[in-house]
Amino acid sequence: IYDVALIDIILPDMSGIQLLEKIKEISPHTIPIMMTAFASVETAVEALRLGAIAYLYKPVNMDELLIYIKKAYNQRKSIKKCKQKSSILENQASAVIVTSSGGTIVYCNKYSQKLFLYAPEELPGKNIKILFPRAKKWGSDVGKLANSLLKENEGIAYPFDRRGKQVRCYVSVSRILERIDSI
Repeated sequence: IYDVALIDIILPDMSGIQLLEKIKEISPHTIPIMMTAFASVETAVEALRLGAIAYLYKPVNMDELLIYIKKAYNQRKSIKKCKQKSSILENQASAVIVTSSGGTIVYCNKYSQKLFLYAPEELPGKNIKILFPRAKKWGSDVGKLANSLLKENEGIAYPFDRRGKQVRCYVSVSRILERIDSI
């Protein structure tokens, strides 16, 4: 499995698009860069739709190619780091729940699902208040909810599991800035 694949559109046994489809099946995280001397809008659109980060014309400018290879490599490296960090969070013996600034649960690890008795696909997409149904006084401000839990109960919270039973747990809140990095 490779980090980057340089693929020509015209190949002897199949088209570059067909090869790109096969690579995506076998190695979905490989980042393709397409090259051709016979460009068409259709193949360019299809290649980009299938995940190619570039569609270069031959003869290829080597400086341009190196820029895209570095971009692909850095993107692949970022994906590997995210997977590694995700694995660390997933295997924690503590509940880890990540929400958007609006309170929508975007991630919860296995332990949090076990603690609150939810299946893996049930919590993501729901508001964190599903675990705190009596927390009406905070309105839609998740920050106020978190700060209140920390101040009023000295870091101990009593959210509810899916059966409506209270679960005693310690709360730690970290604010993570939402941003999109350009690679």
